Amino acid sequence: MKALQKFPILVFLILFSSLALTAQTDQHYEYAEILVLQKVNNGQSDVKTIYLNSMSQEAGLDEAEINKIENTAELFSVLDKKGWFLFDRNSSQPSNSGPIWINMIFRKKK
Repeated sequence: MKALQKFPILVFLILFSSLALTAQTDQHYEYAEILVLQKVNNGQSDVKTIYLNSMSQEAGLDEAEINKIENTAELFSVLDKKGWFLFDRNSSQPSNSGPIWINMIFRKKK
């Protein structure tokens, strides 16, 4: 009788451990880090430069094409057409009159 009482607990532990192992598998994503430098003039923030800072090996992005982009709307449009989405964004401005650095991490859509 005690063996029958322990059976559901044993089944639960086996199922729980298999779910935990599945959740901890290493997932690999294609990523690209893009830096946008904006200069601030009279309350306007015009994009000065866009850099493709780093990317995974098989990202399929052309650095020259990214560097030619003139504004963030065009950047998002180009990357969306190529199957990328914005994953993370950080920005900083060293001083009130200095340029704004925006670091964007894009991830490849599955």
